[in-house]
Amino acid sequence: MERIQCKLCVMDSSASEFKVDDDGVCNFCDQAQKSLDEIRSQRDNLTSMLEQIRKDGEGEEYDCLMGLSGGLDSSTTIDWAVKEGLRILCFTLDNSYNTPEADHNVKALVSKLGLEHITVTVDHDKYTKLQDAFFKAGVINCEIPTDHILMAVSLKLAKENGIKWILSGGNTISESIMPPSWGYNARDLTHIKDVFNTAYPDENLDDLPTCSIWMWNEYKHTYGIQTFYPLDYIEYNLEIAKAYLKDKYDWKDYGLKHEESIFTGWFQNKYLPEKFGIDKRKAHLSSLINARQLTKGEAKAILDSPKQGFEFPVVELDEKEIMTYPKLPHTEYLMETWYEDIAKIIKEK
Repeated sequence: MERIQCKLCVMDSSASEFKVDDDGVCNFCDQAQKSLDEIRSQRDNLTSMLEQIRKDGEGEEYDCLMGLSGGLDSSTTIDWAVKEGLRILCFTLDNSYNTPEADHNVKALVSKLGLEHITVTVDHDKYTKLQDAFFKAGVINCEIPTDHILMAVSLKLAKENGIKWILSGGNTISESIMPPSWGYNARDLTHIKDVFNTAYPDENLDDLPTCSIWMWNEYKHTYGIQTFYPLDYIEYNLEIAKAYLKDKYDWKDYGLKHEESIFTGWFQNKYLPEKFGIDKRKAHLSSLINARQLTKGEAKAILDSPKQGFEFPVVELDEKEIMTYPKLPHTEYLMETWYEDIAKIIKEK
C-alpha cells in the first residue's frame, strides 16, 4: 500500500497516528506549531528562570547539573549556561558507545570551559543483559535502558550535590514531532523490570541506577529537583549553533540527530527501519521543517541519501539473532500508568 505523506512535512502513514486535513496537512504539523507557539510565549520568562536557578543554588557549590553527551543540543546548552554565569556540575554517562567525535566534543568543552566533570560508568555485564532482554522482548524502544539510567543518574547526582536544577538539551525546535507509537516511556521501572525478568527470571537490576515513579516524585517534590530546557527559551538555530561550536571549540560533527551514539545510530538506522519499518529521521526532519530551519525538499534529499552506516556495537550479542526475535508491543509487558492517568484527570478538570 502506498504511503500518504503530509503536504508540508515528510511525516507519512508509516506512523499509526498520522492523519491529514482537507488541505493535506498532517496532525503532527498542527501539534508542532502549537508547541512552537507555546515556547515562544514563554521566552519572556527566561530572566526570572535564571534568577530562580541562581537563588536555589545559594549556599551550594553548584547551581545546576548537566549531562554532556558531545551532541549538538547538550553542547549548545552548556555553552549558553557558562555564558550566563551558572555554576555547573556536568557528567557524561560512559556506556562505551560514544562516537570519537562525541568524545572529542566532550573533552574540548570541558577543557575550554573549565568545567567540573564526572564520568559515570555502569556495570557493563548487567547493562548488556538489560539490553539483551529488551531485544528478546521484541519491543520497539530498545533505547529505554540508556534513557532510564541517564535519568536515574541525573537525579541521584543532583540530590547528592544539593542541586535543585537539571539542565537538559531537549528542545521543541528539533523535537516537536515524534509519534507515541514509535516508542515507550523510559521512566516506567515496572515495565523495565518485567522485560528484564522475562529474560532473566533469577536476576535483578540492583547493580544498575534505576528510579521508580515513587522515587521520581520524591526527587521532585521532597528534594525540589526540577528540569529546565534552556533551548526552548533562546533563539536556537542548529546550523548556526554548529558553526559557532566548530569555531569556538573545534567541535566535530557526527551526523544526524542522536548519532553521537554508535548504539543510537545503529538503532535508528538499522534496527527500527528493518524490523519495524520506522524511520525516525522523518520526525526529526519534520520538526525542523516546522521550525523553518529546513525545507521539505532538503528533508527529502536527506531521506533519499544513504543512511550513515553503524556497526552493531554490543559485541556480546548476536545482531542476526536479534533481528529474528518476534515483534511484540510494549503492552505485552507490565506497565505503570497510574501516575499519568491521575495527571491527565487533574489536567482535564
